[in-house]
Amino acid sequence: MEYTNSKARAINGVVSHPVINQEGKIAYQEGIDPNTNLLLMTNGIQFKPVLERPSKEDARNAITYLYDTFFNEISFAETPSDSHVSYKLNFLLAIAVLLTSFIRKQIDIAPGFVITANTQGTGKTTLARIIHLLLTGHDMTVHSLGGSPEETEKQFLALLSTSPGIVCFDNQFDGSEIKNVTLSRVITSLIFTGRILGKTQEMTVPTHTVFIITGNNLTISSDLLRRFFCLSLQSNEERPENRIYEVRDVKEHCIAYRTDAVQACLTIIKAYISNGAPYKDQKVKMSGFPLWDHMVRFPIMWATGVDILDAMELSRGESDEQMAKAGILEGIFYLYDENEFNARELFNRLRTSRFQHSDDALDLIEDLSYNFSQIAKQALEKERSFVYVLRN
Repeated sequence: MEYTNSKARAINGVVSHPVINQEGKIAYQEGIDPNTNLLLMTNGIQFKPVLERPSKEDARNAITYLYDTFFNEISFAETPSDSHVSYKLNFLLAIAVLLTSFIRKQIDIAPGFVITANTQGTGKTTLARIIHLLLTGHDMTVHSLGGSPEETEKQFLALLSTSPGIVCFDNQFDGSEIKNVTLSRVITSLIFTGRILGKTQEMTVPTHTVFIITGNNLTISSDLLRRFFCLSLQSNEERPENRIYEVRDVKEHCIAYRTDAVQACLTIIKAYISNGAPYKDQKVKMSGFPLWDHMVRFPIMWATGVDILDAMELSRGESDEQMAKAGILEGIFYLYDENEFNARELFNRLRTSRFQHSDDALDLIEDLSYNFSQIAKQALEKERSFVYVLRN
């Protein structure tokens, strides 16, 4: 017998840690937080309060604490900009993954993260596991990403129906390109609708989950370049899997210092917001994830002087134009497969109102439009410019 309580209050999710909203207010008590509509179930754990107005120095100290306590044995790859700043870009990306996991259920959309390395045994899964342990207090289940589009859709529906904090697709094939239409849709949507396995009925689930993909020598396909950050690890040891770490039991260590880690994460975010959110009125390049910029990227940038969006630019390869051309070819293949098409038909299709496209085609249309405009600003305004891009 089906029972519904019309008076039951709908919530946005369940979390096991204090939550901070966009105005910097933090809720510590168990129960439904009216500011975020999240149900806090801390299992009796007493989390440490954050200062009412932490300073930039407090935020920097919190970042340093997280590195010293949890990430100092991770082999983060160096980037050309690292020599000019105090923090490695790839380490700050790890901080971004951690902060994103703590605020993901109270913002609309957020990027995903690829953790890749030059060889096995470098600590990709361990890094993801540390972040999951600090977020939830329990260990992480890993999954495989692959299969047909129909199988992938059902897999995502099943995973998201449990409202996990993090979904980790672990150990992708060495050297593979991360390319998945369903994943591309999920990252930029508030909800995901699919057919339930073994049934004809559909189900709609929220997408407020952090997606992490791990593997060696991974690259990101053009349709995911603006949706995923690539965090790189690098080991120069001949057999990194034989390295002896000071922290022998990662789970025990993370749980022992979890309340300190949560306090540090909340301090980084609150320090930026309580000091006036300095970037909100400035002309700063946006990532495409405005609320995530406000609660993750900008707090890190304000505290350290490093913009983690630079990592996304590094992922683009040698030039934006080359990546745009590759994206155009890939997008056309997805739209038409091996069927014939003409330039005028495609030109008109890209200029059609977004409301006239199906959900499945909309992301492809938007990516194609973006890539054409990257090569020639007038490509979607003048058919001659559009044809020129296709020919070259």
